[in-house]
Order: sequence, then structure tokens, then C-alpha cells
Amino acid sequence: MQRFQSVALAGVALACAVTLAGCGTSARDAASARAQGADGASAAATAPAGSPTARPPSTASARVAPLPISGPCTNAQLSVTAAGRRTLPDLQIERFLATDTAAVACSLTGSPRLTPTGPLASSPSVTSDIAVSQEDFDGDDEGGSATTRVDLQPGQAAAFDVAWYAASPVVCEQATGFGFSVPGDSSWSGMRQVGYRFGSMCDGLFYVSTLRTPTP
Repeated sequence: MQRFQSVALAGVALACAVTLAGCGTSARDAASARAQGADGASAAATAPAGSPTARPPSTASARVAPLPISGPCTNAQLSVTAAGRRTLPDLQIERFLATDTAAVACSLTGSPRLTPTGPLASSPSVTSDIAVSQEDFDGDDEGGSATTRVDLQPGQAAAFDVAWYAASPVVCEQATGFGFSVPGDSSWSGMRQVGYRFGSMCDGLFYVSTLRTPTP
């Protein structure tokens, strides 16, 4: 009987030990799970919603270094186009753009040389140089006639003004275009021919400004 009681007590003790061990394990697991849940919630709380992920810098917006200036622009690498006509009392003014159409950069300094052309009186289908002289002109709204160098990258343009009187009791000729030469070019054969209807060009004079960076 005493032996049976001892075995019974030992069994009860073993059962209690197993029960306590199981309870302890469950408690530790639950505590661990709660801690992990708390950490996860904390991490989620500290991460701002919709925060962007880091991206490598785009190379599309990288600046392209300008080309070195190869030298003065030539007639062959410039395209000359009209860019806006305006009128002062009796004075007509047209702004022109000389655009670098080559694959190299170049520069312009000073005033271009122009030779207006028009139809011959005896043969309207034939044009010839008009007997008019070029004078300096600072532009009606440019605020001065300072000569500065304008550097052109491919596709960039320099501006200049041409002015003339469209009415006079003296003499007027019909100008329908002009030959264009860059500053410093005194040759005639390489002039770029530009079609432009001036209309009447009077008093034997017209006026050309220096080349400058275009303004709005």
C-alpha cells in the first residue's frame, strides 16, 4: 500500500511537471507571438504610406556639354529667315534670324552685309542688285548698337534688324530679296540668297543692325 501510494504520488508529480512544462511552453510561444506582432505593427506604423522607392538618377536629363566654337560662321552654314515685321512712322523694320544649320558651333560678330535685289524695269522676270547703300542701325528697341560676339550651337540663331523707308518723293525701288554675307566676308560669289518682299525701298538707303542674341 505504501509502495502504491509512492508510485501514485510520483505519477501525479510527473503529470504536474508535464502540465507545467506544457503551460510554460504555450506561454512563451504566446509571448513571442505577441512580441513579433507588436514589432510588425511598430514597423508598419513607422513606414510612411506610399513612400517611393529609391530610383537611380535618370540620364535623360543630363546636360550635354556645348560644342567648342569652330570659328566664325560661314554663309553656307547659316539659314536666314524673317521673324517679324513692324512699322514706325514711314519706317519698316523686319527682324531676321540667322540659324546655325551645321553640325559644328560657330560665332558671329558685327553686322551682316546685305545686297537687296529687285526686278529689272525692262524685264520684271529678272532680278538684279538694287542701287541702295547699307547704313548702321541699332534696332528700334534694342537700346544700343554695341557689337558683341554671339556664339551659336547647332540649331541656335542670332538676330538682326533691317529697316527701310517705304515712301519718299525722291526715288523708290521694289526689293524682293537680298544677298546675305556674314560679317567680314567681302566676297560676292558666296552670298546666301534670301527671298523677302520688302516692297518699296526708298531714298537709296537701308539700315542693318549688329547681330545679337534673340530677345522675346
